[in-house]
Amino acid sequence: MQLSTSLIAVISQVLCPRVDKPGRVAGYEFLVVTPAISNLIRENKTFRIDSAIQTGKKFGMQLLDDHLWSLYSKGMISAEEMIDKCRNPGDMTEKVHRAGGNVGRAELDEAHEAN
Repeated sequence: MQLSTSLIAVISQVLCPRVDKPGRVAGYEFLVVTPAISNLIRENKTFRIDSAIQTGKKFGMQLLDDHLWSLYSKGMISAEEMIDKCRNPGDMTEKVHRAGGNVGRAELDEAHEAN
């Protein structure tokens, strides 16, 4: 109960090596605690928070996987790095393959080619 009323926002980040130039870039997830999210925390339905983040884009919210995909699409990080750092590797691997790319790991790319 206390957490749901005192929390304002949460940001988490992962650092990824860049492939376009030397250095690292942060992939992040951002959550603004809206009344709906506060209610999910109070009712212990935290498994539904990802869905609330997706619908809360107007508040600046963003899922980690969406931001990592954006960095990959811009050529800033590798597919393999994105898969290593994302929360849903299976979904992201499939997304890379649907886009015509390869993850860079034989076991994942060969499984896709076999299908």
